[in-house]
Amino acid sequence: MSSSVRLCRINPWEVPFAWEFVAPELERAIVHNGGESDMADLWKALVTGSHTLWIVFDDDSQDMLCCLTTFFHDYEKKRVLFISLLAGRNMARFVEAEPQMADFARSIGCTAISSFVIPRVAKLMQRIVPQYKNTHQIMVREI
Repeated sequence: MSSSVRLCRINPWEVPFAWEFVAPELERAIVHNGGESDMADLWKALVTGSHTLWIVFDDDSQDMLCCLTTFFHDYEKKRVLFISLLAGRNMARFVEAEPQMADFARSIGCTAISSFVIPRVAKLMQRIVPQYKNTHQIMVREI
């Protein structure tokens, strides 16, 4: 049985049309970033194209399952698609769209998908998509 879930990339000029649907979800996620950015910063990154907005959509239920934002990071030896925020009521169903994300990343020269995540999200992703490995622990001391 094939999934009715699809990954939709939102172009920068389309962000204003999607914002009312994604902003509440993204706002719930952005509080976990330790004050690195706020919603105004996210808006600017999305409409200028430095970050990309994605919606995971279920065609059967005609509903947004979750949304995410990404950006590219070019290291000296590899290119990585970095998921900066993943949020939504049905975030676990991202697994159904994840192969589409991996195909996109490969098509633009990425060799990995990475993300900073809170511990409970890391556990969830490792359980439902075992290809994701916890490779780094990030500790922060506010000064």
